[in-house]
Amino acid sequence: MAASDKLFYWVFQRRPDRILELLPELAAGGGGYRFSAPVLKEQERRLDGLLQPPDAIGEQPPQPAVILEAQMQADQGFLRRLYAESAMLIEQEAQIEHWRVVVLCPNRN
Repeated sequence: MAASDKLFYWVFQRRPDRILELLPELAAGGGGYRFSAPVLKEQERRLDGLLQPPDAIGEQPPQPAVILEAQMQADQGFLRRLYAESAMLIEQEAQIEHWRVVVLCPNRN
């Protein structure tokens, strides 16, 4: 843990009211918040597909990578997982600067 992390951990733990002051909509009723620093377990996550664009040639603008997901049944947690998995990919693959996400589903609902 870096020295600055320790300082912020101390502030967050002992003076959460100071942080809540930065959120005016919560400051008035901000009492009762409990601080924790949960460890986020790493789970294997796999995208349904990733289309990598060809290398840009000449003056052509770079083409986006395309993240593919198929969702054929209702799942309330789908969008959260899609955002998390997409963010993990972008974080891990530094060469991806532009991207699009395509979700295949049986209907728009």
